[in-house]
Amino acid sequence: LILIFFCIMMSAYVNLGPTDQFLLKSGTNGKYVKNGPFAGQLHPFHLVERRKAELIETTEYLVLQDTLSGRIYTVEGPDLHFRGPYEEVIRRGDKIVLEKDHYVRLTDVATGAERVERGPQTLVPGVTENYTAIYLAAYLNEGRAVVVRDRTTGEQTLITACDLSDATTFVPSPMQYFVSRQDPIYVLPHEAVVVRDVDGKTTVYSGRNNSGITSGCSSPVAGSVGGLSFFLPPYSKILRMTWSGYPDQMATTTTTTTTTTTSTT
Repeated sequence: LILIFFCIMMSAYVNLGPTDQFLLKSGTNGKYVKNGPFAGQLHPFHLVERRKAELIETTEYLVLQDTLSGRIYTVEGPDLHFRGPYEEVIRRGDKIVLEKDHYVRLTDVATGAERVERGPQTLVPGVTENYTAIYLAAYLNEGRAVVVRDRTTGEQTLITACDLSDATTFVPSPMQYFVSRQDPIYVLPHEAVVVRDVDGKTTVYSGRNNSGITSGCSSPVAGSVGGLSFFLPPYSKILRMTWSGYPDQMATTTTTTTTTTTSTT
């Protein structure tokens, strides 16, 4: 009996390395773990599983779930993570690396909420967040603008370089999506353009006198004397005028004179 008891006790002697872990189970206290490095005696009837710690690289993250409480959470790298007695690995993922002038749109599948994150930065999505792609921000200047639509209201908005405080790129806010790119309309010094907005108000853009016009972020045409350029706002239209031509009301009379020549013999 002493020999049998000695063999049972020696079978529970373990030597755990720095990345080793033992999962044990007690009939009264539930599961518990023993992390390395460790060398010693454990309870011979509590041994369940020997496993490795989770090595999480700098560019990775780990999604874990506590099966006892149901809580789901993430652990960011770099880290050597020893799982708890009730922790299970759901997935391992790569962090989102955003370069300058890039952005990502994340959607929470549990609540439907959206958030937009702009680079440069490295981020970890939430446990219930998904994303489809990394996008490039829109470059805006005097020759380029964009129209965006708010999906909550359906309203379209013109975004120009004048709307940017200290940047040359535009990133949409949550629930904002790009509709189209806008090129400027050029008005020469001898031209004028009449624009009517959605409320019926008309604005005249004259190339001869461009002072005081700020609607649509208009600006003088570079390298010219007079003239300007502007972006057509959403829901606005350029009015085109047609002049009719009428014939001259004064009648034109033509008189023909006949000359007769008489010969005398």
